[in-house]
Amino acid sequence: MTHSPTLSTRECVAFLISMLGVQMASELFAQWGTYFYSPSAGTGRLVYVPIALVAVIFVSGRVFDIITDPIIGAWSDRSRGRSRFPFVPQGRRLPFIFWGSILMTFTGIAFWYPPVPAESNVNLAYGTLLMSAHWGFYTLAYIPLLALAPEIARTEEERVRLGTWIGVGMILGLIVAAIAPGELITLMDPARAEGTEGVFSAAGYQRVAILFALVSLASFQWLVWNVRERPRDAAAESHTPMTSELYFSLRSVPFRMYLIMFFCFYAGMLANQKALPYWAELALGGDEGTVSALGIPFAITSLAAAFATAALIRRFSLKNVMAIAIGLMTLALPLSYPVAVAPVSADTKFVLAAILYAFTGAGLGIMYVIATPVIGAIIDQAARDFGQRKEAAFNAMSAVVIKAAQVLGIGIAVGTMAVFGNSAESPLGVFLVGPVSGLFCAAGLVVAVAWFRVPNSGGK
Repeated sequence: MTHSPTLSTRECVAFLISMLGVQMASELFAQWGTYFYSPSAGTGRLVYVPIALVAVIFVSGRVFDIITDPIIGAWSDRSRGRSRFPFVPQGRRLPFIFWGSILMTFTGIAFWYPPVPAESNVNLAYGTLLMSAHWGFYTLAYIPLLALAPEIARTEEERVRLGTWIGVGMILGLIVAAIAPGELITLMDPARAEGTEGVFSAAGYQRVAILFALVSLASFQWLVWNVRERPRDAAAESHTPMTSELYFSLRSVPFRMYLIMFFCFYAGMLANQKALPYWAELALGGDEGTVSALGIPFAITSLAAAFATAALIRRFSLKNVMAIAIGLMTLALPLSYPVAVAPVSADTKFVLAAILYAFTGAGLGIMYVIATPVIGAIIDQAARDFGQRKEAAFNAMSAVVIKAAQVLGIGIAVGTMAVFGNSAESPLGVFLVGPVSGLFCAAGLVVAVAWFRVPNSGGK
């Protein structure tokens, strides 16, 4: 076995910074993309694509993303680690991160400029094309980035340490990318700056998109130039066909259960996230700034949970902590309906909503941290069982499942709103997204409990 240098604090910080880029390149789309192209009806906002069709943009993009994930994962695993360009760092992962972060900067901006200022199939086609291209370039950087983490952190202690840095980075990135835009969009919209009631423009979204794309680029590039790839264990190399490598990770039973848990968890969590701008507007009588306000308790509990996760793992084990995280989300999401319809004052309703999102923040904060040590343990076990290390293959399949969950989350949110209503006159569909989302998290909790019985499944 080739000696692997010790994980350094500089590298941990680089991963934290890169997670800011990950979130800023993705969460602006996840949180605000649907609402931007198809906002609540009857509120004075410009609708580019009707609610019944807007899912086409985001589902098509994610399907393309799902297809490219395992291909890029296998491509990265099979890379010989030599770049053709002298100005690009050498390695099996870093060149992918370098080029992917540059390319997605352009799509991250262009998406927010639909060509027709009205409902149009041209906007539908444009959004679909740009969304697919963006997720393809995002995958080019993100999958090798994921694979790099368990490669440079080889012990469980190092992985929990690196996972904490990654988790904190994901949460900070989420605060910036999914929470801050609500206020920034309002402040950077010249139409609203004039103070005219009920007048909105696309400029606020577009200016935030430019800012986020550039910061995301800088975050990824910081990692590229501050992390050293480790020497590869030659005994773990293989020259099997790429199609076989795509499914290598699925031979692991613990990994298959891990995928089911994460699929259910993220499908529920992301469906609720998609509906949040609508819910804030129709349940709380707010706007984009209300989403930012709800993000404050969410951010506090997310960070607190992330910092506490290492201690929780030492006390309860990885498996139990994962079940706790899924359980928090399972309990919290359905409560969004009674909060929405509660016959209380607007101030009281906001306080209830803040408490609700504090619980969801704790669950997500834990999940962000434990993903790295859990998947690292599963990769180690698969290497012992099958004689090969395929970090990118495992992380690519994990990303495929999470993105498939995002597709389902879009379908849950948009479908529920399309059938039951997403307007001021008929808001039931918006209010029902939370309870439906909670059912999927409950299914993930059932699998988590069953996972306790599986030996060598990533944590005792």
